[in-house]
Amino acid sequence: MKNILAAAIVVLSLGASVNALDINNKLEVGAGIFDSIIMSKDFRHDDKSSLGAGIYGDYKLGDSFTAGLEFSNVFGYAGKGIYKGSNVVDTSIGLRGKYLKPMDFGSRKGDVYGIVGVANHNMSAGSTYSFNENDIGFSFGGGVDLQLTPKLLAGFELRYHVVRGGGGYGMNTLAPLLKVGYCF
Repeated sequence: MKNILAAAIVVLSLGASVNALDINNKLEVGAGIFDSIIMSKDFRHDDKSSLGAGIYGDYKLGDSFTAGLEFSNVFGYAGKGIYKGSNVVDTSIGLRGKYLKPMDFGSRKGDVYGIVGVANHNMSAGSTYSFNENDIGFSFGGGVDLQLTPKLLAGFELRYHVVRGGGGYGMNTLAPLLKVGYCF
């Protein structure tokens, strides 16, 4: 939780200093909450889904593309079976890119988009089953953003994350996310 607060302070501080520049709504920073649902057969029957939170920053490259950074933390999968008593935490930091398609939603504007990402995942557990390792994973999905004001947006995103562990296991998750963002 301390990591999320520290990252949020950095992003908000960056946003405050960037706000002094005139960059015409090219920088978007935001935060979201998600449910990380385990899909891989290696863990699906042993662990439950877990809530998580994340922050991101995207920079618009032209009219249709963005590139950005993201940080997220899954608060902990409650282990069952052989992992009973363990709490598996997944913290990730990575790069992301989006392809945007502007849309009108009645009287409001917004975007429908596809998203891909690559991230370093630090997964750790304690108690009865203990491990700590870093693995590279990738994700893909899509989402929709709706402008609430010219600077403020809200959105929904659905992403599939694929992480292969050093022991050959797969920690694949499906993550529906609700987010808010602010454009500078």
